[in-house]
Amino acid sequence: MARKQSTNEFLDSLKILANKLDKKEYNKITSVMFRLYMGDKVGYREQFDPQVMADINAVWQFGKEKKIKTKAKLYKFKIVDGGKNDDK
Repeated sequence: MARKQSTNEFLDSLKILANKLDKKEYNKITSVMFRLYMGDKVGYREQFDPQVMADINAVWQFGKEKKIKTKAKLYKFKIVDGGKNDDK
């Protein structure tokens, strides 16, 4: 079922997670998603709690600021005569 093209947002979300995370991270996220589906409150009120969205946005901002972007190092190579393709 997961292989077919789907309009199901849940399966689409799982595909995004599978492509972006390693197995350990994927298992952690999906286990929390399952607990939420089964009714676990994970520390928030039972009714609508706007703090959930505030926390989601705060974690996104904090994570974006902490990401370290490394640039690739470029090396110049000198061409030397006498490679293995030279005819002698």
